Amino acid sequence: MPLSINTIKGQIGIKTTNAYLDIRQPKGEQSIRQIKPQMIVDRELPKVLIDQSQPFSEAGRKSWAEFATEYAQLGRQQALEGIARIVDDGNRMAQIQRKMPDAIPEIAFKNSMPKQHEFNFALMPTSRPKIEVTGH
Repeated sequence: MPLSINTIKGQIGIKTTNAYLDIRQPKGEQSIRQIKPQMIVDRELPKVLIDQSQPFSEAGRKSWAEFATEYAQLGRQQALEGIARIVDDGNRMAQIQRKMPDAIPEIAFKNSMPKQHEFNFALMPTSRPKIEVTGH
């Protein structure tokens, strides 16, 4: 008994079509509103204040008020010194009763001598001006 085998290729009935995709979309809209930036700069201009009244005063350039005040004080001092000298001379003359010798020649000799004047050498001015800076 002979054995025979017959084979047939199997076919499956699948039909395929290539895929196709068509997407239609309107163009997007974009709207940007931007407020313009504002920059406010608040600044104060720098000010330099220089007060030279003290150095000028030391150098002899005084205001009339300083000048008047200084010489009023100097006049008062001179007047008080003169009164003190006259009182001393009067007290010395009053001591004549105590047998103090020769008060009048002593007073005359004292008044005949010239006053000793003092001199001083200094660089002007000795103080610095006051400087004040305000602002940024």
